[in-house]
Amino acid sequence: MADIVSRVARGFEEFFKRYRDMGDGTHAEVVAAAGIAPLSTVTGTITSGASLSGAIELRTMGTPVALQTDAAWDTNAITFQGSYDGVVYTNLRNMGAEVSIPGVVASALEGLDLHEFLGLRYLKVRSGTAAAAVNQVGDTVITLVCGQIWSA
Repeated sequence: MADIVSRVARGFEEFFKRYRDMGDGTHAEVVAAAGIAPLSTVTGTITSGASLSGAIELRTMGTPVALQTDAAWDTNAITFQGSYDGVVYTNLRNMGAEVSIPGVVASALEGLDLHEFLGLRYLKVRSGTAAAAVNQVGDTVITLVCGQIWSA
């Protein structure tokens, strides 16, 4: 008997259901389900003349699934530093490349690949890249939209 996996997405909420093929043309038995809910937000600030936000604690918030810039954001790429202990921060990379969102503009909502942020307890948001950080002209607030990952 083969399993069938179904992906269901509603806005930023996403979940997967697995059904067992019963061998008689029916797929009634739910074997497993997983998803992201509920959504919550947490903010970080990049102060005027700086390129890196202060530490944003994610432990109780969940995994980032989107970020929103405010009206004061100066257009630049966004990159990240992450930490599991809140002491040692390193540039966030995936498969050897820096995790980057190019050309982010003011008042934008950008979706994130949650898999790149799994396991992080603390996060810093950078204006620019690790090789070319760009200072913000004024204080700017970045809002992270986070979700708790669940499975049943």
